[in-house]
Amino acid sequence: MLGNASKLAKMVKRFGVRGVLRNVPVWCRVAYDRYHERRLGIRTEGIIAVDELARIDGAQEHDAHAVFYQPWPYAKFKRMMRALPDVDPSRFTFIDFGSGKGRALVLAADHGFAHVVGVELFASLCDEARDNIERYRRKSGDTRSRIDVACMDAARYALPEGDLLCYFYNPFDEVVMQQVLAGIEAGVAAKPRRLVIGYANPVCHAVFDRAPTLRLVAANDSFRVYANHA
Repeated sequence: MLGNASKLAKMVKRFGVRGVLRNVPVWCRVAYDRYHERRLGIRTEGIIAVDELARIDGAQEHDAHAVFYQPWPYAKFKRMMRALPDVDPSRFTFIDFGSGKGRALVLAADHGFAHVVGVELFASLCDEARDNIERYRRKSGDTRSRIDVACMDAARYALPEGDLLCYFYNPFDEVVMQQVLAGIEAGVAAKPRRLVIGYANPVCHAVFDRAPTLRLVAANDSFRVYANHA
């Protein structure tokens, strides 16, 4: 208790009372995220620019359309999962387009999805995701979920069988998003099944809003959820 009081006093001295109160939500979110990082045994925090990833991995066809790496906060992911329309994790495949270091993949497995897939353009992020998946398995003892990482361009990814939950955390711009959605719609049209889309930080939501095969089922400032008419 004394240690916490001392830290608080130092923060008040540095930032002032108003500054401390203004930043309480940010500090709480950071603390909450770090708690879950420890609980799951993973390391997914941080921000990595696209040009840094390109220097590590070499030029990629859609570099110009990619968005920097940053994981979505745990609490917001949890709220989105509660907004999903009648999704049974044991019957749906969870696909994260732009899966980065694998935070959402691990959370999906922890949520009970039997099959989880990450699609990521940059090999260095794929390697980190696989490391995090292994750490999660050692920490949790989870042997039920199948978690795959496909290191490839999302526009070329072929959908697996069965009902799908496709997740996006603003991974690329509208150019690639249109290509990815076209591929998803073609795959579902060829083999009709249920499709649910969870779009976090929905910068390009117009791509999904104007899709005739989708209906909006939930929306707020953080995410939008769509489902097909199956």
